[in-house]
Amino acid sequence: MIRLFLLKILFLGFAATVFGQDVKNAVYLKITSADSVIIVSHLTTYVPFMDEETDKRDVVYKLVDNNKPNYKIIKERYSLNTIEVDSLSKILTTKNTDTKIVSTECFMPHHGVLIFKKGKCSYFDICFGCRHFRTSADIKLSDELNDKTWTDLESFFRNRGLNYEMP
Repeated sequence: MIRLFLLKILFLGFAATVFGQDVKNAVYLKITSADSVIIVSHLTTYVPFMDEETDKRDVVYKLVDNNKPNYKIIKERYSLNTIEVDSLSKILTTKNTDTKIVSTECFMPHHGVLIFKKGKCSYFDICFGCRHFRTSADIKLSDELNDKTWTDLESFFRNRGLNYEMP
């Protein structure tokens, strides 16, 4: 009985590890098989404000709306080559080895990754301030990255001249 219980626990642990790797592999393939990948810096998204041009209250910008990037909020952009796409994919899918993740919850993203394939746009909307990101519905990936991975991701953006609202 105990042996069967231990086998079940071992199997569940293995399955969780394999499933986690499958998710990361799917995200890696999604990014590396894209027609193009662009990294951007942009005005704050997800935070309501008053639009002075239209006098509308509680306006919320989105990085991507109806499967199209919101170019009017983009401040800087950089189109990645194949080697850079591979590097970014590896950073975003790096296995988290930290046992404890400390973060804040400001979530005022100013950076993003736009992934274009067959006329569709997937995305990561990234806040380096609190080290969290949101993704389009077709990307299932935890934003619990370790400190080194967040530093590598921030450096990736900075090294390509995307410094708008960098912490």
